[in-house]
Amino acid sequence: MIIDSLENWRTRRHLYGEAIERALSYVLQLNPEETTGKVEIAAGKMWTFRALGDTGPWESRKGESHAAHADIFIMLKGEEGFGYAAAAPDNELLEDHLADQDYALYGRSLVNEQRFVLKPGMFAVFYPGEVHRPGGGDRSGIAFDKWVVKIHKSLL
Repeated sequence: MIIDSLENWRTRRHLYGEAIERALSYVLQLNPEETTGKVEIAAGKMWTFRALGDTGPWESRKGESHAAHADIFIMLKGEEGFGYAAAAPDNELLEDHLADQDYALYGRSLVNEQRFVLKPGMFAVFYPGEVHRPGGGDRSGIAFDKWVVKIHKSLL
């Protein structure tokens, strides 16, 4: 997992690897107000889309993980809380769709979960297998606007 700001990334972009650099460089050239739907960055292996939502109580959000894709979340407006936990056998697996849809959902309790908030100009990267809980917060109903980038593990 990586948490950083776009300002820092601009001066340290080489540290995060070619795929993350490519993804962030591409997305930062897009105008979110003029972009709708899924935008391919690398055919079938990397794409982005804009996501709007509102925060809810931590306990109302499920954790998720992916086997084949990393997620990058780039905050445009508002703020959004995230939980993070390394994969652990004691995490309560609710749904396993890794084989057919590349996601698994986890219950409210994640082993050694860490929580943080992304604000505009910040981003987080979650690698395959890392459990993340988006959309949480201590305050419910906070609107957020973000880019989501999916990167296939073969590019990492």
